[in-house]
Amino acid sequence: MGLVSVFGNDVDVYYERLLEGESGIGPIDRFDVSELPTRFAGQIRGFSSEGYIDGKNDRRLDDCLR
Repeated sequence: MGLVSVFGNDVDVYYERLLEGESGIGPIDRFDVSELPTRFAGQIRGFSSEGYIDGKNDRRLDDCLR
């Protein structure tokens, strides 16, 4: 089993952080949020879609769709 989450991309890390009550929500730092009503989100970090989505489609997809 696998997963991709704000806690990490590994089941054991995810479960450990979940049990510790850690929050995966934080300030958005990947793009300008000055015009948005919120400044916080659960951002996915350290995930590569390589091997899951072919290269042509991967280049076309926005990060939030991968």
